[in-house]
Amino acid sequence: MFQPSTRPLARTLAAVLAGLSLWAVGCQTDSDPGSPATTSTTPTGPVLLAPPRSPADPAIAFRSGNNLRVMNADGSNATTVYTGIPPGTQGMNPSWSPSGTRIALMNDTHDLWRIDVSVVGGTPQGTNPTELLDRSTSLFHAQWSPLGDQIAFVDINLYTLEALPVSGGPPMVLYTGTTPVHSPTFSPDASRIAFTEAGSIKLLERSSGTVTTVLGSDFGAGFSSGVNFLDWGRASDVLVFSVGSKSRADTGIYTVNVSGGTPTFLVEGLFPSWSPDDSKVVFVELERGGNLAIFELARQRLTRFTKVKGDWPDWRRF
Repeated sequence: MFQPSTRPLARTLAAVLAGLSLWAVGCQTDSDPGSPATTSTTPTGPVLLAPPRSPADPAIAFRSGNNLRVMNADGSNATTVYTGIPPGTQGMNPSWSPSGTRIALMNDTHDLWRIDVSVVGGTPQGTNPTELLDRSTSLFHAQWSPLGDQIAFVDINLYTLEALPVSGGPPMVLYTGTTPVHSPTFSPDASRIAFTEAGSIKLLERSSGTVTTVLGSDFGAGFSSGVNFLDWGRASDVLVFSVGSKSRADTGIYTVNVSGGTPTFLVEGLFPSWSPDDSKVVFVELERGGNLAIFELARQRLTRFTKVKGDWPDWRRF
């Protein structure tokens, strides 16, 4: 009687087990479930351990008046997801979690909060507002780690850059300056944090605590408020930042490599934030009444959302 060979089946089972092993390695264990995929480099090139997430909507979070709002990447479906984070009323400095299911933000008394965001019946909504830290009006610039495990922020009274677990708990001081620090932003692997201090852009290596200067204060000296509002590229070592302030029409958005060099001008505006593929920047056009806009770098093309106004837009990573 003919006996089929078991070798093809064995090879198939081995391949399946190998695939499951790779999948297990690539699974994330962060407290935020949507952390980005990681890669492993071999002599033959990178091996993807977990499939990347596709860009999704709602893509952009921002503050508008007393409201925390979100909208799709094309400017549609602008929706208020929360109003009146207790005890304040304004959702400032919003920062998406890597999964796109939570937003960290400051209320108008500068306490650090976290809120859940979901889409129900096609409409985004915010639920479960949770206060993570209260220090009596001194906290600014929430920034969610790309790994999903921490939220960075600054204390302008203590001159500190700090981070705390996304579930809450005691924060860790990462850096203490001689003047207030602002606008922390993580590198894609969260090993470095760029921030501003005394009008300059600085870079913190988290493993060693070493701080270097990316861009000196002389660049922003001719603007009303100097360098501000940094955002690190989602998959590159390029920072986008703005200079100037809302009180004067002297704002501009630039990019600079973290290794230094001469900044490149992009467009007039404030509050820039990278798209997931680093090809576009969402920002605020002050001279047009504060409407949100998107600038596409390669095509030098500007898209204005004339019916969407706000501050501090943050484009989710995936």
